[in-house]
Formats: sequence, structure tokens, C-alpha cells
Amino acid sequence: MPLETLDLSDIGNWPFVITASFRDSVLQAGPAQPPPSNFEYPINNNRKFHPSHFWRKLSNGESFQRSWLIYSQSKDAVFCFCCKLFNVTCLSSLGSTGYSTWKNLARCLHDHEVRQSHLQAMHTCHEAKQRLDTSTFVDHFLENATNKHIEYWKKSCTGFWP
Repeated sequence: MPLETLDLSDIGNWPFVITASFRDSVLQAGPAQPPPSNFEYPINNNRKFHPSHFWRKLSNGESFQRSWLIYSQSKDAVFCFCCKLFNVTCLSSLGSTGYSTWKNLARCLHDHEVRQSHLQAMHTCHEAKQRLDTSTFVDHFLENATNKHIEYWKKSCTGFWP
């Protein structure tokens, strides 16, 4: 399916195989979280997702946003944005098919966010986003080096360069 026709905002509709161009497009757009405040989460087995899960409360009372946690309206499931993009060996459903067993979600989120594979995916995701924002890719460095060589030889060989 062409990249232009894919809905990047709903992680549940992403292709199973993530290509580099798709990954770059998604990173540029950023994670779509959370749904609008007037969104009514569907009830599944007398339970539904609660938006408080977008926040992690620490033992010292501080809270911080789980920017990696994404809700898919099409799947009624949550996903890990970073693991879905960068962790091809993710053992958690958060990084592959999504998680929708709301009864055990708090434990699942805690277990997921302390895994080494998740932490590595988070690091890789942030690095890739930073590279996209600053255009610091290997190709960019090679292009700059090539341009410097061209300029050097243009200046050195002024009589020979057209």
C-alpha cells in the first residue's frame, strides 16, 4: 500500500513490516496520543481503557507522561510507539499486536517499561527522531564530504574545471 494512503495516526492500522520510509514519516509526525477528550473508550468485558494509564506515578508521588503509550481506536488496544517502530523482537504484545486486557494493564505497562528491550527501543527512537530533525544521517555526512572535495578540486584546478 502506498505510504500516502496509510493512516499514520492510528498505530493499529500500521503495516506489519515497517519500512525505513514509513518509520521516518511516523517519526516526523510523532506519536498520536491521546484521543480527543470527548472520545468514549469502548467497553470490553465490563472494562475499558482509562486515560490515567497515559501517566506513570512514581513512588515519590511524581507523575510523568508515558509518551510511548499509544491507543489505537481501530483495535481498541494500546501499543508501545517505540517498540512497534524499532524492536522487531519485542516479547510484549505492546510492541506487536497491541494489548487490550484492561484488567491487567497496569502490571503489563510496568513490566514493559522496565524491560531492557523497551529501553533500547526508546533510546533508538529518540536518536532517530533527533537525526531526522537535524538531518544528521550518514548520507548527509557523505554528501557534505563529497561537496567539500568537489569545491577543493574546483579551486585547485581552476584552469581545468569547466
